Amino acid sequence: MENQDISENTAKIAEAKESKLELADNVGGKANKLRLALFASGRGSNVAAILKAHKEERLAGLTPVLLFSDKDCPALDHARNYPLAYKTLYPKDFATREAHEEAIVDLLRQYEVDVIALAGYMRLLGKPLLDAFGGRILNIHPSLLPEFPGTKSIERAYTRGVPFTGVTVHLVDEGMDTGPILRQERVDIPEGMTLADLETAIHQVEHQLYPSVLVAFAKSRREKQ
Repeated sequence: MENQDISENTAKIAEAKESKLELADNVGGKANKLRLALFASGRGSNVAAILKAHKEERLAGLTPVLLFSDKDCPALDHARNYPLAYKTLYPKDFATREAHEEAIVDLLRQYEVDVIALAGYMRLLGKPLLDAFGGRILNIHPSLLPEFPGTKSIERAYTRGVPFTGVTVHLVDEGMDTGPILRQERVDIPEGMTLADLETAIHQVEHQLYPSVLVAFAKSRREKQ
């Protein structure tokens, strides 16, 4: 039964959507860089920010090698335009959540991924991914955790009337936005600020903060090797 599951996972990976072009920074003396996979389920503004940082040589120690998604979404366009390899594995094509995640783990191993950055990936991670990549999965969240975890965090902070909110980058565990915090940055909410203004301010901070934390994380990982 186990061999059958492995075969089915391999077959589904073979059918996953894939771009024809792939970054190859691991060639030509750059193999010491950690290989980064990006996970996204939405419009992918943080994916775009990370790829922009890489293009501008601001992503020291990391090479993006894969964009993964669980659905068709605008984030995939960033991979197509970059170019970057991309894959989609649909949960509905798998009998269980565990089987879906085992297929993702197999995919990541094919690309020899070292670090995962969740960038608007809207699924809680389960045991297969956490067992395989625990301590190497980062997420960015639009609030100062532990305040306003989960969805609609910017809107909830604005509606609550708090004087400030912010952005958090943290490691991922089995909970919802509960993993160890790596870095936070505050965003003030002055009187008269609109929700749209706050969303813009949050996203601007995200797009600067996430690449810088990834660089620091990669440096720390390399120093420990």
